[in-house]
Amino acid sequence: MNFEFYPNIAVLEKDLGGSKQTALNKKNYAKAEEGWNKLSSEELAYINQAATTAVKVMNSYVTPGYILHMAGKVFYVIPVRDLVWMYTTTVTQRMYFIPYNKMHSLNVVDRTGEIYTLGTMNTGGFSKKTPAADAMQQITDIILPQRPGMILGWSEEISKAVSENFVGVVQSVDARCAGVQ
Repeated sequence: MNFEFYPNIAVLEKDLGGSKQTALNKKNYAKAEEGWNKLSSEELAYINQAATTAVKVMNSYVTPGYILHMAGKVFYVIPVRDLVWMYTTTVTQRMYFIPYNKMHSLNVVDRTGEIYTLGTMNTGGFSKKTPAADAMQQITDIILPQRPGMILGWSEEISKAVSENFVGVVQSVDARCAGVQ
């Protein structure tokens, strides 16, 4: 991925640690490169312009139209128009039944079913902090006007619907988004 003609995107990529193809991330790198190549020059110009005001949230930069995300030395672009579901997870680690750590993650699912973990943060076992939920609120404040029908949060019903009828869920989200606009 070469952002020679898009210097603002290159700055964000560098700030997130820079992308690099290695022996361990070839498939993911190719997938991310394919995502960037799908964008038109107008979309890339928009992202480059919006990059100057993008908000950093966990391992990502968020603009109203795109999420720019770094994972495993791979720089992904996630169009907001493709987002279907955003949710948080919290895993509590215990030793002798006493919690000693909580891992908070923020995840998004796009229309292809790909799950992106936008970031993971640890807090103490007894902490009441919710960094993933705070990050989710921060992101939804930015992107919800563009994708108002997106599913937010996690529940057994949502998880079951997504796993059993993902295509129907995507169609439902698209219909809700089209109906709102």
